[in-house]
Amino acid sequence: MSRPVEPKLEAAEVRENRALGSGYHLLSLEAPEVAARAAAGHFLMLAPAPETGPSFDPLLPRPFSFLARDPAAGQVQLFFRTVGRGTRLLAAQPPGTRLRALGPLGRPWPDVPAEPALLVAGGVGMPPILDLATELAARGRAVEVFYGGRGACDLHLLDRFRATRASLTLATDDGSQGWRGRVTEPLEARLADGATGCLYACGPTPMLRAVARLGERYALPTYVSLEAPMACGIGVCRGCAVPARLGDGSGHDAPQSYRMVCVDGPVFEAGEVAW
Repeated sequence: MSRPVEPKLEAAEVRENRALGSGYHLLSLEAPEVAARAAAGHFLMLAPAPETGPSFDPLLPRPFSFLARDPAAGQVQLFFRTVGRGTRLLAAQPPGTRLRALGPLGRPWPDVPAEPALLVAGGVGMPPILDLATELAARGRAVEVFYGGRGACDLHLLDRFRATRASLTLATDDGSQGWRGRVTEPLEARLADGATGCLYACGPTPMLRAVARLGERYALPTYVSLEAPMACGIGVCRGCAVPARLGDGSGHDAPQSYRMVCVDGPVFEAGEVAW
């Protein structure tokens, strides 16, 4: 797995803050220091940075995976859904305001040569999957994307996925777009049809657990990007601990340990996680 890079604390300027509907937002930031270091799978911690001085509203920053990165322009893009006071405040920031950004953080997606790359996105877990799809496609890699949500209103930026020329399979719980059912169902059908390669997934924990089991069943390398509440992003607060499996080579699991999503992840080999 890749090692974390040195993060930078930067005053990032809002370039665009666009509402996409159903509470989803696209946030573009000018953050050249962060953009120059970031890779697909990294994340940053973000909070308002009032010009009047320190602010404790909200008290803690929020973690966001990168949707897109443009080092030449010094910009990054984020995608999020408003779910509480912190994200509502960020959604209300107009262009020209500055936000406090710390990043890039964590361990990014590994470079696994197995093809095709089978990418699975669920809901707001879409950003690091689109970022990875864009990067792999630009390098001429074969990419297949499986993107699911509760309904059609939860599937966004489909034009960007199609622009990568990756194969795109959509799924919704209510059948309003694409396959009716969970996104892991068309993935399982594809694997049963003989697909090989490498699995990459980000989304709700039940989806990631299902992808991990499929990867194990079909003996495919599988990587998951976990989501967890966190306060610092640098391993100090220990608030993002997740249970991990430590194999001892005997076919039995060693006593349970824990990993920090912010510094040991967010990307893990699926077999490392105690689902």
